[in-house]
Amino acid sequence: KFSGVTRMILGDWKLSGISTFATGGRGNVSVSYAPAFDNSGGGETCGNYNIVGDITLPRGERSIDRWFNTDAVKPVTTTGDLGNDCDPWKFRLPGFNNHDLSLFKDFRLKGGQVLQYRWEIYNVANSVSFQTVNTAAVFNPNTGAQTNSNFGKVTAARAERRMQMA
Repeated sequence: KFSGVTRMILGDWKLSGISTFATGGRGNVSVSYAPAFDNSGGGETCGNYNIVGDITLPRGERSIDRWFNTDAVKPVTTTGDLGNDCDPWKFRLPGFNNHDLSLFKDFRLKGGQVLQYRWEIYNVANSVSFQTVNTAAVFNPNTGAQTNSNFGKVTAARAERRMQMA
């Protein structure tokens, strides 16, 4: 048991926390052509590109540099080819696990007033959680080459560990 000043300093601390476990949202690819190329002849397109094979990579093959199978996205090459992609959902974007903690204590003051000390830690494990993936392919219609060097790459992460005291 604590007594006096020791109890006032070391006693009655409270710990609170929250954990979030979230799967990633639905990922879709967008395609543009540079220089411009109207494959439909009239502007009506389904996806204006073709999906060949499985665009989803197995979990163990995903990386910062390749979140989904970019090789499965191919340009249309002739007028009248509307592409075969009408599915609005192709793969799952990165999810995340996050843990936040709060440590706090109320100090009783004269006259019934209370002073609260609070220490809050966000992303206490300081784990990296990917957030944004570049899903915009840019094809050269003359060569069929994909020219966006960031296509399929993770381009942002959620915040690192942060702390505040109040």
